[in-house]
Amino acid sequence: MELEIEYVGVGAEAVEVEILTQVAWVRLGETITLEAAAYDANEAVLEGTPIAWNSLDPLHASVPDPAVGEVLGGSEPGTARIVASLLTGQADTVDVIVIGEGTGRVLIVSNSDFDNEAVLQEFGVRMLGIEFDTMNVSGQTPTLAFLATFQAVLLYENGLFGNAPSVGDVVYDFVQAGGNVVIGTFYWQDRSDNLRPELTSSGWGALEMIDPFLGPQGSEYVPDSLDMASIVAHPLTAGVDSLLVDSFHGGVAPKAGTTVVASWSDGVPLIGYRTEPGGQRLVAVSTFPSYARHCCFEGDFYLIWENALRFALSGSIPAASPAAVAARGLQVQRAIPAQQLPQRSTGGTRREN
Repeated sequence: MELEIEYVGVGAEAVEVEILTQVAWVRLGETITLEAAAYDANEAVLEGTPIAWNSLDPLHASVPDPAVGEVLGGSEPGTARIVASLLTGQADTVDVIVIGEGTGRVLIVSNSDFDNEAVLQEFGVRMLGIEFDTMNVSGQTPTLAFLATFQAVLLYENGLFGNAPSVGDVVYDFVQAGGNVVIGTFYWQDRSDNLRPELTSSGWGALEMIDPFLGPQGSEYVPDSLDMASIVAHPLTAGVDSLLVDSFHGGVAPKAGTTVVASWSDGVPLIGYRTEPGGQRLVAVSTFPSYARHCCFEGDFYLIWENALRFALSGSIPAASPAAVAARGLQVQRAIPAQQLPQRSTGGTRREN
């Protein structure tokens, strides 16, 4: 005779379990701890309810202890489905993305579809292990939940645009949530300290508090080359021994707390970075990432950008659980909904002088 067992302990009245960590990353061999909550029919949290964890894809990630939401990165990169279950049968599943060092997802952000697509094509075929996507932010602002599905953002612009402060604010929040940022020309033309009288900049909102370079000149429109004597040995400069551009570079100055590892021949910083307390990396490269579609360069252009992106991707890992976001005073719903890539809109044009 089969016996039917009914659970009557703590949380027996639960009708739902929800994994609170909606975006989860873990590196190979490292761990991340997920959180979940059980709710009754009135959506009240039932503290102390037992929750069991398991992985449906142990090759990518495992759960060493079913009673604890700790996930261990496996032997191969990929996506692992992690399940949280109640003793009363309800369950919830989240994807945990398992990544290697220097690999992962990058969102290319600017106000130009043309340049975004150029960067996507030029970088995508050269930087294996990095997955790129693009977003035109000339008339729309990404949500924090959407940005947190990437480990790093590559941010630049092509011509001034009024939405820059809103974009800068959410990218700042992304960094506070553990994200990493690489910044390129012509970002500094829209920085609020731009001294060029013909440019009426909008600023980049809160991001200006933590970005690596000031932008007094925004950009220079004359040829220049990398000063080899300025190179500091660092992952950002590994293998780099030359760069010559005919325009679209420089115009910046380092901020306090920024480490400069390479400069142009006139002493203006080319590559610099700063690290936030949580390990978030902000890298600045004072040349235009979409150069290949506009004019001329020689040397290690792509290697410099690849080093910058891999260095950023090896920084902290973003988190966007409701608890993490609420801790920073931001408003969130109980569950952050899955985000779709917003509709792209028409980009601007560069101002050349």
